[in-house]
Amino acid sequence: YRNLCERLSEIFGEQTAHTSDERPEIEPEMLKEAFMTMKEAVDSFDQDLIESVMSQLEEYKLPEDFTDVFDRIKLLFAEVAMDDLAKILDEWIGKI
Repeated sequence: YRNLCERLSEIFGEQTAHTSDERPEIEPEMLKEAFMTMKEAVDSFDQDLIESVMSQLEEYKLPEDFTDVFDRIKLLFAEVAMDDLAKILDEWIGKI
């Protein structure tokens, strides 16, 4: 996804919001709260809430070690792999 954005920005000569370094860096407490909210939403199979939280997280620059995790979370959500999504959220909530 990021590679696509980078290639498109090269073609069109502009940066997208997702690759901009101007996004504010997320506070650890906010990231943990977002992951906990997503975990609760996974437990209740509330896909709208999960999508809303992910959309809000896109507006922030995540710590580098969470960027790959967030990409994995988006992939699992797209695949509706709720059990795997719950596992990865549980794992990373403890690391924040």
